[in-house]
Amino acid sequence: MEHTAPLDIVDLENTPRRLRPPLPVTTADVPTIGRREDNDPVAKLAAEIRRAEQERELLANPAWLDVLSPAEREAERAVAEKIRAAERAERTEAGLAKVSRDRRGRKHGDRLALITEKLDQWKAEALAKRDRLLDPSTRLAELHRAHRVSTIVLRVLMLVGIGWTSVGVHDALMGPNSAAWPATHWLAYGVEPLFSGLLLLTMNWHAQGARWGRPFPGGGRARIGVIAFEVGLLAAVILINISPVVPVLGTWHNTETFWARFLPPLLIAATVVMQVVIAGFVAKLMISALVEGKATTRLSADEVSVARLVRQIPKDLEAGVLTASAESGYGLPSASAVAKWYGVGKPRAGAAVDFLEIMHGRE
Repeated sequence: MEHTAPLDIVDLENTPRRLRPPLPVTTADVPTIGRREDNDPVAKLAAEIRRAEQERELLANPAWLDVLSPAEREAERAVAEKIRAAERAERTEAGLAKVSRDRRGRKHGDRLALITEKLDQWKAEALAKRDRLLDPSTRLAELHRAHRVSTIVLRVLMLVGIGWTSVGVHDALMGPNSAAWPATHWLAYGVEPLFSGLLLLTMNWHAQGARWGRPFPGGGRARIGVIAFEVGLLAAVILINISPVVPVLGTWHNTETFWARFLPPLLIAATVVMQVVIAGFVAKLMISALVEGKATTRLSADEVSVARLVRQIPKDLEAGVLTASAESGYGLPSASAVAKWYGVGKPRAGAAVDFLEIMHGRE
């Protein structure tokens, strides 16, 4: 029926497609257009039918149907632009989130590194301090340094108190009218240091006695006399200093003025007393540390400490520093008293007392 081959179909999207196979040629009973039968209505009708069939087949081809119109192409482009914009926004958000996470992680790592560094520093300092505490020589050095610092502080406070009290004593001796003061009124500033100097001298010897484990100037009436002398000096300084502001000896002003003149002498007395107490305490610790650090003999540190106590206890008993216990039948102090006075452990003190008892005849 067909005398012509179909047209070559080409995909508009450059997709290769195979040509449609030609229809079988059957020209036996169908006249051909353009021949003798051109004037035949049947032949014309057959030709029109063939053309309609070919057009229908071409119009139904997917390649033709898939071709986009200009409006569709614009719509597809708008959709693609929106998708690309959304993808860019998503990539931007993901990138910013990653940067933020990296920043937080870096800050957290820096904090952990700083904490670790500080912990290592504290650990090193703690180990160094532990080594210093275990080393007897280092302990002695730190004890000496602490004693020196406390002594300097006490002396500064003492000088402040003496200066303050000197002004009060000067005003008390010269009177409130400065116009009537003689040219030598400045000598009155030295009255108070005379009293305080004697007080400081006696307190210094108290400190020296505490370092040696001996009372100054000894036991009995001599010690009572020195204490009475110190109390009299302190009372004299306080009386001279407050005399201008008390009702009977002078003119009363107010409570603040009274305390301002009463407390400086007490500050001087407190500093010298603290110096004595600290000196005695440091002396005991130094003796104990020296015994513990001594390793030049064939005896152990505990044995050396007990031997020193055995030698020292009778001397302190004779000096009156230690008193015999009522429970002891040999006139010896108790182990608790020895441990408290010398600043040693009770086992060492008990061993020293037991050794002395054996020396006195205990089986």
